[in-house]
Amino acid sequence: DCLTRYEWYLKYAAQTLLQMGGIIPMCAGRMHYVYPVGTILVYAGILAVFLQRAFDSEDNVHDKWSYFMDIARAIGIAAALVSLHREGVQNLLGPERTPLRDYAIKQSFYKRWIASVPMDALGPLVVIALEQVADSRLADLPLCESEKDRVEVSGLVRACRILLTAQFALLIFCQFHVNSFLDFMVDTFSQQFMNDPDAEQGVLNWGRLQAMMRIAAKRLEGTYVTLFTGTVIGFVPLAVDVIVGLSDERVSGDCAGPPWNWILRQLVVVLARMALCLQAFLGAASVTEKCCRTKYFVNSVISDNGPILDLDRTYLVR
Repeated sequence: DCLTRYEWYLKYAAQTLLQMGGIIPMCAGRMHYVYPVGTILVYAGILAVFLQRAFDSEDNVHDKWSYFMDIARAIGIAAALVSLHREGVQNLLGPERTPLRDYAIKQSFYKRWIASVPMDALGPLVVIALEQVADSRLADLPLCESEKDRVEVSGLVRACRILLTAQFALLIFCQFHVNSFLDFMVDTFSQQFMNDPDAEQGVLNWGRLQAMMRIAAKRLEGTYVTLFTGTVIGFVPLAVDVIVGLSDERVSGDCAGPPWNWILRQLVVVLARMALCLQAFLGAASVTEKCCRTKYFVNSVISDNGPILDLDRTYLVR
C-alpha cells in the first residue's frame, strides 16, 4: 500500500518504540541479539538496585514496601522480555521478517493498521502521565509530622522507576498493536467474503488467518501472564502495609496509622497498570469472540446458487 507522509511517520514511530523497549532489534544481521540481551541486563541491574534498597536499614519502612513493589514489577517486565525473545518476537515484528506487515499489505488493510498506532499508544501514555503526576505530587510529602526530615528518594531510584514505567508502557503498546492487527485481519476476512462469497477460497483464506493468529498468540502469550502477575503481586506489599498500619494505630504515636498519601500513590500506579493489562486481555478476548461469530456470518452470506459447504462439518472456523 502507498502510505502518506503521516502514515510513514506513524510506521517508523511504532518501529522506534518497539526498538526502544528492546522488543525488536535495532538492526538486522547476526548482531541483532545484542541489543535485546543488553536491555534485559539493564532491568536485571534495576532489580539489583531495588533489592539493595529494600534491605537497606536506613530507609523508612514504607519505602521498603515500595521497593518490594518495584521488585515485583521489575521481575514481571524482565520475564516478559525474556518470554518475547525466547518465542522469537523478532520473527513476527521485524526487522528481518515482518509477516504481519506482509499479510496486512496483501490483504489491503496495512494503512488502517498503521493508522491505529496513535490509539494503541494512547493508553500507555496516559498511564505514564498518571504515574509521573502521582510520583511528583505525593512522593515527597511527609508520612507524618516526625518524618518531615526523612531521606529523599535518590535520583537513581527515580530513574529506575521511570525506566520501569516506560518499559511497561512499551510492552503494553506491543500487545495493543498486535491486537489491532488481529482485529483488522478478522474484519477484512469477513468483508472479503461478503464481497465474494466463494466458500472454497474462504477455506483457504481462513487457514492463512488461523496460521497468523497462532503465530501472534504464541509470541505474546507469555507477556500477558508475566505483566499481569507482576502487577497483581504489587498489591501484596500495599495490603500488608495498610494492615500493619491500622494495627499500629491503636498503640503508636504521631506516626500511627497507614500513610494515606503513600497508599494513594501506590494505588494510582497499581490500578492504572491493572487497567492496561485488563484492556489488553479484553482486546485479545474480543478477537476470539469475533472469530467465534464469523461462522454464523459466513453461513448467512453464502448464496443458494453458489458453492455450498457441507453443513455437518465445521472446518471453515474452528
